[in-house]
Amino acid sequence: MNHMGKTREFNTTTPEMHKIKGKISIEHDQRLGSMVIEKVDGKKEKQFVPGFPRIGYMESQVEGVPLIFDKNDGTNILFYPLYIKGKLAEVVPKTRGVPAAELIFLKVC
Repeated sequence: MNHMGKTREFNTTTPEMHKIKGKISIEHDQRLGSMVIEKVDGKKEKQFVPGFPRIGYMESQVEGVPLIFDKNDGTNILFYPLYIKGKLAEVVPKTRGVPAAELIFLKVC
């Protein structure tokens, strides 16, 4: 049984240059962005990274409270531990649809 629903394969490099390969969920529900890492640096290292829900805009969350800032758009970032042989190798940033945030993106943050 596939608990992640529809997935797409990924093969990417983390900011600290680890090669990760696996599958990321593309289901448009609570599974969106969940992923299974199958290989790290070419070696089997099965790891599950849960997705995270879409975070709404302030005005859609708090009724009757004046809006004190203007949020036009935003990107949610999750940080997850990447293990190699059971030991923490790196803390990797990701977005809902991207297994490892690009270095150029991180420099802007």
